[in-house]
Amino acid sequence: MGCFSIRGDAVLSDDGRTLLLATGPERLVSRLRVGLHTILGSYKYNLDKGLPWFALLDKPNQALLRRSLRDFFLSHSEVASIISLEFIGDRVARTLNVTYQLRMADGRVVIATSAITPLVTTGT
Repeated sequence: MGCFSIRGDAVLSDDGRTLLLATGPERLVSRLRVGLHTILGSYKYNLDKGLPWFALLDKPNQALLRRSLRDFFLSHSEVASIISLEFIGDRVARTLNVTYQLRMADGRVVIATSAITPLVTTGT
């Protein structure tokens, strides 16, 4: 039972077959990936979670999307500053690729890319 006192987040390995404990930069990247993939209003337990990126892809001015991404990253206490932030939106495919470099509060640097696509729903 002592393993439950270890701080970290459970994540899947790259091959998707093993459950691992993520700490440090890996934990931050995992949390950011989940947050980036949550479209604002799509998480039924908290409609305020996520980013409005899906709607912002349709707007010619992407300054609001950049500001939303910056605010999202800086809302995590582990993030001290944003070194770089780039995104490419594809309006036709409705996808967003976000590449970022962040400086963590402990000085480590996180470099990652998240490819975001909307969920496909069927039925109602």
